Amino acid sequence: MNFFVCFSLLFAIWSGYLGSHGLLPGPASLIPEALSSIAAAVVILLGIRQKFDGLNPIYWILFGLISLNLLFGIVANHVDPGPVVAGIRFYLKAIPFFFIPAVYKFSKRQIGWQFGVVLFSSIVQLPIALQQRLETQHLGLLTGDYTVGTLTISSHMSMFQISVIAVIVAYKAYRKLSLKYFLPLLMVIALPTMINETKSTLIFLPLAVIVPMLLAIRGKKRLRSAMAAVSIATGLVAAFIPVYDYYMEPRWGYGIVDFLTTEGRVEGYLYKDAGVASEDVGRVDSILLPLKTFGTDPVKLAFGFGAGNVRLSGLGEKFSGAYSSQYEHTITTGLSLLLWETGLIGAILVVLLQLRLLIDAFRVSRSESELRELASGWVFVISMFLIGLAYKVLLANDGITFPFWYFSGLVAAEARRAILAKQPVKTDVGLRSESRVDSIVTEYRSPGVVG
Repeated sequence: MNFFVCFSLLFAIWSGYLGSHGLLPGPASLIPEALSSIAAAVVILLGIRQKFDGLNPIYWILFGLISLNLLFGIVANHVDPGPVVAGIRFYLKAIPFFFIPAVYKFSKRQIGWQFGVVLFSSIVQLPIALQQRLETQHLGLLTGDYTVGTLTISSHMSMFQISVIAVIVAYKAYRKLSLKYFLPLLMVIALPTMINETKSTLIFLPLAVIVPMLLAIRGKKRLRSAMAAVSIATGLVAAFIPVYDYYMEPRWGYGIVDFLTTEGRVEGYLYKDAGVASEDVGRVDSILLPLKTFGTDPVKLAFGFGAGNVRLSGLGEKFSGAYSSQYEHTITTGLSLLLWETGLIGAILVVLLQLRLLIDAFRVSRSESELRELASGWVFVISMFLIGLAYKVLLANDGITFPFWYFSGLVAAEARRAILAKQPVKTDVGLRSESRVDSIVTEYRSPGVVG
């Protein structure tokens, strides 16, 4: 099972890059769906044995409501079969990996291998991103949009790299990673985020250091650790600004500080008062437009136009939505996409799911769990992705969604075990002090279950 997870993560992160360079045949684009189907089968088979007790019931409720919301939207809008297939594929492809840790307990060593796959991939982004940036300059292009690493979209690469930084900062804070390894890793992983002109990096990168560090350190050392975190974050910002400006000023005529401080520039970037016919749509516009379009139609407002019904599909014209030619160009954020295709109810359910994940990650980070380092970093990662709903369409990238849902599932399953460990078990002679989680862990480790 550990090999399966490692391979799935590696393939998800690299498949887009390999496919775009002709190193994978066309049918290989469906391998993530095959991996997801295998993961779903594993979850069902092992979950039945364990009565699906490895996750807080709130997750089953939330995912059930999200599924019903998708179903109602499809039925209410009479969505054609093609867009339905494309929509379900888009929204649910990586979700089975969230449930794997709930039915299969991995050892700390195995989890280390899994994160090692992600860490290796983040390190290799540097030479690939540098090559892409140099090729772009050689062609006379000033944009950083083609500096994408293996993630196919520049902002997605930045968020991937920043997520890894948050986790290694947590490992450093818990003294599981020495300074002589931490600093070189930090530099190698951070540099690709500085050369692809992703403005949000200026905010997320320092927070990826500060938040995990503050969560990891307690007691008298907190102030000293906070100062160290701020120092490292300041150093990253100090490095980011001149590197970013080196590439940005020739293109726009101003640097990142001027962009942020010039009156009306940030506002104009986020909100352009655009209509559905506008080609240039700001982040705020993209969120407001579906609400304005639905108007007072309660069904559309609640369930949107239906899954897959507003997006163009890479599978072909028959899989593209009926409204894709009208509204697809307005989708610049994940929240906008959710509103167009799943309505207010769908968007609210996704936000509630993220908030629940955030609560569990925080609880594990404050515990003595063997996953507290990962959870300390993951508190920031979930927060970034929650904010990122109003920034980018992160659902579109397997290299983002597969690691996010899998490691979120690890944290959620660990939080559930901590709760079960505090509950006594009824026996023939009444109550005994042995925790329920002991029996579950024993079952996980029985022959044939954990290899």
